[in-house]
Amino acid sequence: MTLLLLVSAAWADSWGGLRQTAEILEPREFVVRLPTGRSALGVGPSTEVFLTPFDMIVGGPRLGVEQAVGQWGPLSWSLAPSLAQKLSLRRTGLRLESFLSIEQGADRLSLVVAPDLNLMRRVTLSEEASSAWSLDRTHLPVSLVYDHQWTDTIVRVAGKVGVIDEDRAFSHGTLSASWIQRLGRLHVELGAGVLVGRPSEQTFLGTYERLLVTAYPRLDLWWQGG
Repeated sequence: MTLLLLVSAAWADSWGGLRQTAEILEPREFVVRLPTGRSALGVGPSTEVFLTPFDMIVGGPRLGVEQAVGQWGPLSWSLAPSLAQKLSLRRTGLRLESFLSIEQGADRLSLVVAPDLNLMRRVTLSEEASSAWSLDRTHLPVSLVYDHQWTDTIVRVAGKVGVIDEDRAFSHGTLSASWIQRLGRLHVELGAGVLVGRPSEQTFLGTYERLLVTAYPRLDLWWQGG
């Protein structure tokens, strides 16, 4: 596969708070998002810890660590294992995200693979209470994200495919475009996307016998300091 990459100004300052890339926050650098987003803190030259206070899919907090695996010229790779727990303690989410990014000048292309397992704890009441864990959802989304930067602005185009979702292959996909603006330490992402397919009922409530085509807005807001 040949990548046509434009050569222009180098990336200015840190965009470590930008999601879906292999870039890691610098030590003591931090990112604060809304409770449904991922906040993070750089704790070493190649490590950050992150917290999502309320993961929308699992229904509780998600805690994880992102570790830079290595950098080879324009290519960089990081891994981010995380654990989420439903507030009722009846669902657990295990995820391992892999971010592989290649940069050239003002352009960056990232491949994101994020296998996700959700476990359900079922409680049975009889003479004694008993509980058992079962696999509730297997999800393997794969995303390709392209970014182009002008100083304090990034234009992003992203596509995602549900390779596996509850034992169904290639059940749905999304395509989105967004404008990301840096206003000092405040970062704002505004955009829109379209979903096509028959997604899991855990993505949207209900099941879909017919092809679903629906548009949706994209919004991200974060403060980066340190």
